[in-house]
Amino acid sequence: MRWKDCKEWEDIGLPLSTTSNEAAKMYDAIVTQYMSGFSDDSVGGIDGAIRRMTAADPNFVFGQIISNGLTLLGSTTSTWNNPELKSNIEKMAQSANNDMITWKEKLHIKAVKLYSEGDFTGASDTWENILLQQPTDMLAFRFAIDCYFNRGEMAQYRDCAARLMPFWKSGKISQSMYGYLKSWHAFGLEETNFLDEAEKECQQSLELNSRDGVANHTLAHVMEMQCRYDEGIRYLNDTVHNNQKHAFEGHVYWHLGLYYIEKGDYEAALSLYDEYLGSKIDSGAMLDVTDAAAFLQRLEYEGVNVGSRWLKVFNFIKTHVEDQALVFNDVHFMIAALGAKQQGIANDLLESIRNFIRSTSKDHTVAKAFKKAGIPICESLIAYHCGDFAKVVNTFNPVRYSTLQITGSDAQRDLFNLMLIHSALKSPEMEHQLLARSLLYERDALKPGSPMTARLLEKATVSSLE
Repeated sequence: MRWKDCKEWEDIGLPLSTTSNEAAKMYDAIVTQYMSGFSDDSVGGIDGAIRRMTAADPNFVFGQIISNGLTLLGSTTSTWNNPELKSNIEKMAQSANNDMITWKEKLHIKAVKLYSEGDFTGASDTWENILLQQPTDMLAFRFAIDCYFNRGEMAQYRDCAARLMPFWKSGKISQSMYGYLKSWHAFGLEETNFLDEAEKECQQSLELNSRDGVANHTLAHVMEMQCRYDEGIRYLNDTVHNNQKHAFEGHVYWHLGLYYIEKGDYEAALSLYDEYLGSKIDSGAMLDVTDAAAFLQRLEYEGVNVGSRWLKVFNFIKTHVEDQALVFNDVHFMIAALGAKQQGIANDLLESIRNFIRSTSKDHTVAKAFKKAGIPICESLIAYHCGDFAKVVNTFNPVRYSTLQITGSDAQRDLFNLMLIHSALKSPEMEHQLLARSLLYERDALKPGSPMTARLLEKATVSSLE
């Protein structure tokens, strides 16, 4: 792969403050990997490129911006319980006083600092300000949409990409990079229920990059939402090899497994878990861990005995109980702790979340999401595992439309809709059993043709007749 030097960055209207061509090339390697989702072994992945960029020019502040920004937006930790990260961000913030850095670097520093303080709105607004002035800034775009995703604001995510299309299509940005923009836009379309438009955008992306992992991933979502399970199984089995060394490498197997669960092919789902999903837990990527927890929980909702598989997930999450980096992570930590029958750790996690809420600003994005949706979800999960299904319904049903705040895709958050449906079916309250039937009619209207919905409707009908 050939990376852009200082002059080439200047030629496309994105001049860098470094005079080191090696630093400029490694900056290109970083943003290219971030945009595409693929890890490039020739530079040691993103982490290797950051090290090489910093070694080439220790004063190039983008080294600090990218390192801190990716750590925060990757949602594996936060300044809440990571003193080293907090110190690194304070050091980065001090560099904003250096007259030698550019206006854009100062705004990136500001945005990362705001994000670290829980002001996700201020952070995304700042990255949007950069894009108004330099709409082809690939780093600002990726930081912005990741921030929107972590805020649960997918319309803004979608529109951020749409606003940049004419500028990226102009020819200054490579066609390959333009294709990646289109695939990220497609995901925003899919998450806001423009499914046909998302599929069309993915096909155009794949014409520009035949191995576009983001486009393949988005197509998996589209097929899930349209109940095209047999087609999805064929498609993912045919294309899964294209996702090697991609951020979604393990996640596409999660999607494939959802198709099997929907079809009631639990043996295939368990085999997939054992061969791929379970083995990816050791990657350390939080997405692989939450995928594993969610997958096992879905199987248990279907009445499948997953045995001791919970223990490997639990052994990872037990050291992250006090993270509170993102609500989405913590509710999956709760699932894993309860699945492994570790009630004490589950209680510790809930108390840590409550302490986090008490100790942070009332305007902190994550704290607000915990208070509105995260706490009710955790309390509902505990109630479910204690067999108090009526409590699950009474706790979660009033907030079920607020789950967007915890982040995650529609397909990922559907796990909590299933929790509510199964609880309503099992509740001794007749009103709850009637609610289950109504929820399933709602689900059938949204996703007509779902075998899982049909199975659950049959249970609901029998229950209402008894």
